[in-house]
Amino acid sequence: MAQQAICLDLLESTGTQLFAGLVPVGSCVPTPYTVSLGAAIAIGDETATVTALPVALPRGNRLSFSQLVTVTTSAAVTPGATTIAVTALGSAIPASTTLKFGNITVQTTAASALGATSLVVNPVPAAIASGATAIYRPNPVTIVLAADAPAAATTITIDPAPAIVGTGLTAVTYALLELLGGESAPFQGSTELNQVTLLNSGGWMSKSASQSQYNFSWTGYIPENSTAAAGYRLLKNAWFNKRYLYVERYMANGEMTGGTVIITAFSDQVQGAGYVQYQCTFEGHEAPVYTFAG
Repeated sequence: MAQQAICLDLLESTGTQLFAGLVPVGSCVPTPYTVSLGAAIAIGDETATVTALPVALPRGNRLSFSQLVTVTTSAAVTPGATTIAVTALGSAIPASTTLKFGNITVQTTAASALGATSLVVNPVPAAIASGATAIYRPNPVTIVLAADAPAAATTITIDPAPAIVGTGLTAVTYALLELLGGESAPFQGSTELNQVTLLNSGGWMSKSASQSQYNFSWTGYIPENSTAAAGYRLLKNAWFNKRYLYVERYMANGEMTGGTVIITAFSDQVQGAGYVQYQCTFEGHEAPVYTFAG
């Protein structure tokens, strides 16, 4: 019972999350899949309509939707004006946003809501014609799958949507599998700098060249025959067959590191009552992808 309690606690952990998927043989990059929205998503929605999924998407996959919003003036703007009439906005626009209508740059001084028909700005430096346009790019909205979605599905179950997402937008996913039951994933990286001397038409020249590498470990403790064991089997298969994996590692503080890795060490041990503890070490070369959503 004690082992079962520990295992369930790990499976429900909200700390570090690790997602992984096999990279095609002969390649160093994962296969990208495009997901398109068939209808807009409202704040708080827990389902989303999509065009038929090109591949099954496991629970936990993140879909990041970016959009470009065209802001169009609905009346001429005179120099010195602090309000600009626009057609209904396709996205909320925060204060201190810079917009460029042709060669005229303005900055908003107050937030405008979705559907608003005016912008409050610093004094406009020059006249702007009616029908002039500016492009605004909101921050991407990330939608997280709350349940597995089969290939060809047209409806997906998601965590409550944090913001509005417009219809027709697309996101790219690698259809990664979450490795449930993880306990820790310490990360280490290093960069080796070498001085290289080259001879060209201008004579001898000194250049520097660098190569980065990183590694991190993962410890899992899972029921051998549960759905959580799928990630364990994925890693074991990759190690036995010397396959590259693409992994994304999410920290509770909003950091994400991702890249193509190979497993350099793997071990497992049955703990009794059908529970398996496994450990593996990932190693990648060149700097990984890094983002921070804090």
